[in-house]
Amino acid sequence: ENACRKHLHHLTEKEHLFAREECVRCGACAAACPTEALNVCGEQKEAEEIIETVLRDRMFYEESGGGMTLSGGEPLAQFDFSLELLRLAREKGLHTAVETCGYSQRDLTLLHDVTDLWLFDIKLLDEEKHRAYTGVSNERILQNLRLLDSLHAKVVLRCPVIPDVNFDADHFSRIAQLAGSLQSVIAIHLEPYHPLGISKAEQLGMHQAYENRDFLNASDLSDAAEKLREQTGLPVQVL
Repeated sequence: ENACRKHLHHLTEKEHLFAREECVRCGACAAACPTEALNVCGEQKEAEEIIETVLRDRMFYEESGGGMTLSGGEPLAQFDFSLELLRLAREKGLHTAVETCGYSQRDLTLLHDVTDLWLFDIKLLDEEKHRAYTGVSNERILQNLRLLDSLHAKVVLRCPVIPDVNFDADHFSRIAQLAGSLQSVIAIHLEPYHPLGISKAEQLGMHQAYENRDFLNASDLSDAAEKLREQTGLPVQVL
């Protein structure tokens, strides 16, 4: 309680009150917490520091054919930093991949020359549903996907499948149509919903509008995956 210079923590006999919205994330409270119940999520690092860490496992990449993947959150939200990281990785001869929701106002052409593989999220292809569930149109996302296709990038469509949102035949049919309209898609990944993010959101004091705590199993998507294979001729994997 006394470690916070802004006095944002208040302990009572029954609860710990924390004015999170005023926190400057200095980390003093986490350092002072004897039970490690408080911790800081994430660190600030320079691109060169991250590449040094990545290179520690270089022998494993050489064995497996792997490399560096920028994931998230959303790496394109830090576009210039992501570009610097990818350039450094390419200079070191590492395979590079970017996992993205595709919603970026920046020119993805700038990343193309230093990105070997794009793991591109497709959440919803119905425009109204996409806006309702994500808060934005999917128009920019599809424009960016078609830009990558025109650049002959290697693209894997990553498709989260969520009960009561997009777990239906129409959605899978739209995925097949989209994949069929592109030349650069090399595979489709279906990602069954899991509720693991709910507890993380609770720890961060974030409101969750969707609170389904049931796992969607890989077996639940076997029929959809098989149909997509038949319709597209592409490898389809349930993750």
